[in-house]
Parts: sequence; C-alpha cells; structure tokens
Amino acid sequence: MRKFDKSPGQAILEFVVILPIVLLLIMGTFELARAFSTRIVLLNAAREGAYYLTNHSSDGVNCGSSCYGQTILTVQTEAANSGINVAPGDVTITGCCTVGNPVQVRVNHSVNLSIYSFFFGPFQISGTEWMVVLK
Repeated sequence: MRKFDKSPGQAILEFVVILPIVLLLIMGTFELARAFSTRIVLLNAAREGAYYLTNHSSDGVNCGSSCYGQTILTVQTEAANSGINVAPGDVTITGCCTVGNPVQVRVNHSVNLSIYSFFFGPFQISGTEWMVVLK
C-alpha cells in the first residue's frame, strides 16, 4: 500500500491561511477582556463616588454640578488606583442632595480597542451607580 504524500507546501499554505484568523480571535479576546475590565473599574469608581456623596451630601448642596469637587476627586482616585485616568468632565452627578433622595454618579471613558478603533474609532464605556442619600 502506498501512503498518501502531502507536500510540505500544502501545510505551509494551510498555516498561512489559518494564522490571521487565529490571531484575530486571540486579539479580539484580549481586547474584549480589557473592555470588560475597564467597565468594572468605572462601575467601582461610580459606586465609590456615590457612596462618598451619600455620606458627605454637603459636597454638592446649592451649587449645581460644578461643586462636587471632593466627590469627583474620589471617583478619579478610585479609577486611578486601577490604572484608568478619568477627567473631571467625564463624571456626571445628578439627583443630589436631600436626605432620602437617590443620587446618580455616572463615569464615562473612551477606550481605544485596537480592532474596533481601526474601523470605528474610540469605544465609549460608562459606569453608573445609584444610591440613596443617607445624611
């Protein structure tokens, strides 16, 4: 019986055809994991800001959205601890500051995912947290 002979060129050609697809899948997996990680960091930062604001409601009393300095600093510090820099303009605070009323802290951030950004530009990720003002 004669064994089937495969030429070495066929194996190389199959490898060259499959390699870009496999690399694209691997890169996509890493980028998706990075996007989910960023979302978790933003959620934690928004939660920390809402928690701070519920316990220090005087930070935003009678001065509108420009007076939440310490709350925004708390959000930025929490995000920076995980390696993400959040600009003060990326933090939105609404619904403050009466006892029993909910407060919402929203953090937006642009992420450049290499595959997605190549075709569509930066990818927007946000984290939002609601809490009730306690004091």
